[in-house]
Amino acid sequence: MLSRILNRADVKEFLHEVVLDERFNSKKCPETYEKTTYPKTEYSLILMMDALIKYAILFDTDDLVDEYILQLRRFMKKCESHRDLAEGINKLLGRITAVILKIDLEEVETPPAKRKILTYIYEKYIINGYVFHSFPSIYQNRVEENGLDPLEYKMDLNKLKEVKEIIRKHNIKEVITKDLTDTSYITITDSPALAYHYALSSPSYLSELTATSTQMENEKIYEREAYLHKDFQKAEENIEKLCSNLGLSNSESTLFLETFVEEWKRLDITNSTPMIAFIKRESLNKNYLKDYRKILETCEKEELSYSIEQIMTSRIDNEKRYTPIKRQDIKIERLLSYKEIYYNDDDFKEELPLIDQKVIKEEMPKRVNIRNEVVNAYGNASILALLGVLLIALGATITILLAIYKG
Repeated sequence: MLSRILNRADVKEFLHEVVLDERFNSKKCPETYEKTTYPKTEYSLILMMDALIKYAILFDTDDLVDEYILQLRRFMKKCESHRDLAEGINKLLGRITAVILKIDLEEVETPPAKRKILTYIYEKYIINGYVFHSFPSIYQNRVEENGLDPLEYKMDLNKLKEVKEIIRKHNIKEVITKDLTDTSYITITDSPALAYHYALSSPSYLSELTATSTQMENEKIYEREAYLHKDFQKAEENIEKLCSNLGLSNSESTLFLETFVEEWKRLDITNSTPMIAFIKRESLNKNYLKDYRKILETCEKEELSYSIEQIMTSRIDNEKRYTPIKRQDIKIERLLSYKEIYYNDDDFKEELPLIDQKVIKEEMPKRVNIRNEVVNAYGNASILALLGVLLIALGATITILLAIYKG
């Protein structure tokens, strides 16, 4: 269902608008998302993808997608705050559920209708629903064959550890937040929005190193969307600026760049697409809410949209799982990449940039001179000093010759 929805031309065009239209992409993150840093246009995008994923989980028909998109577009133009937007989406999901259950829309806010709608949403979204794990698309075949095994993600961490040691030594705010001492786990979330964010920025340590760390929040200096676009050249430029601004030596800067290039090539980031494993809640014993009965009992006093939020709100941001998850408990979905949305070639072919037609060599530059100013200043000083010595020697020689001549 989700792939059918995402392949629709009207959905792609809408997401394209969300990314490029100032009316859509200027929504600010709520306080609950403060710990996660987003490039300017990403937050609105993941919010709308969240709405689309929820639709795909709740409903088996795409007959109402066109109306859903129409209303989402209207909400995005109208709502200023995240709170209002989330409330509007929940209200819309409730009304679509009413249509599916053949409940008159005039009766939606009555207690019997609310209970029917909430029961339907609970069964679809919680009892038979999913939690999510995001991963780089290079692992797709492995996950399709073996399921999710934390040990399958093992890698050589030596250079990353050296990078983190340089960061620690210079007493710099975290550039890479991943804990490299424990990597024998995968992470899950019950939030479609966070799952899509993690998929766009997977692996997180490379996204942080190249574009999204707290050290790169200044959009006037850094290209914050470099990793979203999977733009090797922009990512490389970001790291060079970072190394220069942090005052790293040439050897330290070289290590940063080497680590970036090796990981980029190893994971084929240029061609990477967002992948999410939809994991059956039942398989992880997460297919119930302990407060569900209370939600039903109090729904008479609450608006339907509020009660729906109580069921669908995220309770798991980033939970570690150390045990494998079987293939039969997983459904793998490939979502639209940021590049596919930004350059929607269904309806916006003329907007494809010329840079996409060039081949960028994904390799270390032949010379790494992050601190050219220092090196050049030192070189100029040395030349001047040498010239001074020569002039002094020349003066002394002339003095001696004059003395001999006079003698």
